[in-house]
Amino acid sequence: MNIKVNDLRQPLVLREMVKLFSSEELLTLSELIESITLERMEEEAQSEREKMVKRAVIAHVKEQLQSAGLEPKDLIAFMASSPSTLKQRSQR
Repeated sequence: MNIKVNDLRQPLVLREMVKLFSSEELLTLSELIESITLERMEEEAQSEREKMVKRAVIAHVKEQLQSAGLEPKDLIAFMASSPSTLKQRSQR
């Protein structure tokens, strides 16, 4: 059976390939898949938590800027035209 990695994404191909394993090998494989799945789920959850924290920080900074009467776009425009930025651009 000549199988490519992308073929494994097709349920029928994967099913045929799995039939080649013994029940003991399949149980071991199942445990491995479960372990990897749990690790992946934790990684995804951690990534989502990090994204939520970043969004919260950005929202907080925007809120502080607005309460100070500043618009984020104005601040970016000001920073883009600061003398040090202009000097850095001229050196490029």
